Amino acid sequence: MAQSKEKQFLKYLEELNEFKFDFTLSRIKRVLKRLRNPQDTFSVIHIAGSNGKGSVACYLESVLRENNVRTGLYTSPHLKDVRERIIISGRPVAKNKFYTEGLRLRNRVKKSGIKLTYFEFLTVFAFVLFSKAGVDTAVVEAGLGGRYDATNVSYRSKLLSVITSVSKEHTNYLGKTVLAILKEKEQIAGKTPLLANVREKSLVNYLKRSKRNVYFADDFFTPAGAQHYTKGLVVILNDVLRGNEPVLETRMPELAQAENIKTVMAACSLLASQGTGLSWPAIRKGIKNAVLPGRLTLNKKGYYVSVAHNPAAIDSMLSSVEAMHGPEITCVFSVLKDKEVEDMVKVMAKRQGIKLILTQISNERAISIEKLVKIVVKYGIKHFVEKDNKKAMALANKLKGSGTVVVAGSFYLAGKYI
Repeated sequence: MAQSKEKQFLKYLEELNEFKFDFTLSRIKRVLKRLRNPQDTFSVIHIAGSNGKGSVACYLESVLRENNVRTGLYTSPHLKDVRERIIISGRPVAKNKFYTEGLRLRNRVKKSGIKLTYFEFLTVFAFVLFSKAGVDTAVVEAGLGGRYDATNVSYRSKLLSVITSVSKEHTNYLGKTVLAILKEKEQIAGKTPLLANVREKSLVNYLKRSKRNVYFADDFFTPAGAQHYTKGLVVILNDVLRGNEPVLETRMPELAQAENIKTVMAACSLLASQGTGLSWPAIRKGIKNAVLPGRLTLNKKGYYVSVAHNPAAIDSMLSSVEAMHGPEITCVFSVLKDKEVEDMVKVMAKRQGIKLILTQISNERAISIEKLVKIVVKYGIKHFVEKDNKKAMALANKLKGSGTVVVAGSFYLAGKYI
């Protein structure tokens, strides 16, 4: 029996291997050239960062859409369905079209004899779909780093590049210091304006010396307060240039969203200065309506799901849960072995009321439970082991008492619980 288009396409992606990295841009540039550079048919806002890049990309796409711009949004990784990565006008591409076009592109790539990685192929696919859909502006999230990321190709019309934050992550690929990591991420800018949400003096000084057309988010807005309410978070900003205090609402409750919204508002200011017509009511509505699953998403069964997978993100996530519900937290946790595992555990060890349910990620990059247990024991965190994900959640609910359950550590774990 012939395989369905969906099965054929997903089998092809699986063969490309999601976790194969090959850091050169020559292959994807050659394929794009053969396809007549579909990325040149729309404007681009390019987003990189250690944390917050997915949220900022989601907010900006929503703001543009509320301003009647036909949008594309390319993010990664996905939680449940690969179609989550490529969004047009706020919606995933219809299944039949997605898989039909995917197989057509597969055939063209195979015919070229150029072997793309998983991420490279999906990046090309996003550009093809955006071009065919007549997208006006695409918000494109970099995958890993910036300099050699598959999204870091030439664009005829790049409006703005954004760095949402810089912290230690992927140190085996990007460098051992935050400055080294910044030097990788800032390469997305090329000759286009770069908006950076960084405060560390060494990072600011480096960017100022870099001769780039660089702007800093704090020169436009600074957070003046944030408060949880029943449907999310209310964020108050200080408008540095105008002296007022805009108030914005988001349905994503993590306190770190205040920083992300500040960055989005600064980006909107820069886009407006370029002649992109963005109305204040549409900006507010776009931010309020934007939702990205896994950003401390409250599941209907009463637990939270977070994709936090580095030390800074884990710290922010736990602070948000504590602010909403108190210090008693039971965390269903696992992580990939190439992450800063010990530093994440150190962050959790500072919380007196935390318990960990260590579970297994079904993934070749996942850390073994045995290694994870050794690290957790080293820092004296109360923990339990349940490799089965479903049983791990049942155990967490049994042990939580009057506290809160949250899933964290990896996109691949979060996808099991969304």
